[in-house]
Amino acid sequence: MNDSLANMKKQALLQIIEEQQQSAQLLQQENEKLRREILDREALISDLNAFSHTVAHDLKNPLTALTGYSFLLTTRLRDTQDTTTLHFLEVIDQTSSRMSRIIDGLLVLASVRQKVVVTKSLDMGKIIDEVESRIELMAFQHHAQIIKPNEWPVVMGYEPWIEEVWSNYISNAIKFGGTPPIIEIGSTPLPDGKIRFWVHDNGNGLSAEASTSLFAAYSQRDRIEFIPVEGPGLSLSIVKRIIDRLDGEVGVESTNIPGEGCTFSFTLPRAPATTP
Repeated sequence: MNDSLANMKKQALLQIIEEQQQSAQLLQQENEKLRREILDREALISDLNAFSHTVAHDLKNPLTALTGYSFLLTTRLRDTQDTTTLHFLEVIDQTSSRMSRIIDGLLVLASVRQKVVVTKSLDMGKIIDEVESRIELMAFQHHAQIIKPNEWPVVMGYEPWIEEVWSNYISNAIKFGGTPPIIEIGSTPLPDGKIRFWVHDNGNGLSAEASTSLFAAYSQRDRIEFIPVEGPGLSLSIVKRIIDRLDGEVGVESTNIPGEGCTFSFTLPRAPATTP
């Protein structure tokens, strides 16, 4: 009787051991499968980044040539009465400029995806000056007024990316602001130690539905496109990617009342206080 009971216990123990070994083997197989999938995905991301860089750079040269020849032809025909040809040349120039901005956007997107950056304290006043220089012609054409503070708080970030964010927000404010656009920019300290930077325009504003989906990745229905990248799929989602990478948040507020406009914002960590 005792031998029979001991044998049953032994068989049960052997079965448990066998089941554990099978489970461990299955777990090992799943881990190996997951490891291969991760490697394949990393390789795919690397290939996509390389592809976007290659396409962008390969398109730049012929596009620059196209823009140059269009400018030369426009200059030669400017004093003629051939208004039809001049109109076609204007369309070529506008389309080429738009393509160039899309290419620049691809390069920014690839940079945000893969670039490892070290955040530093930012001179926000200097960044704003650079942005105003970039959009000077646009501001002049729209008779835009930009109201800004004399001083800015010091925050942590990556200067080239933050310049793109400001350029996006301010350009959109000009493009979709009132007539003429009156743009106010500034900053507000938050209780969590971060700084909220914002851009307010005097346009028609946004509906609640549009506001909630505005930063969604690659939305084809975006009301506002990435500036200087005007093109489907390269909209405010890039701004969100940038700020996410820098440990901040993006946002938009609007009452949807004409003339009261929108307030676009992003947050960044405040720079640590320096000891004297």
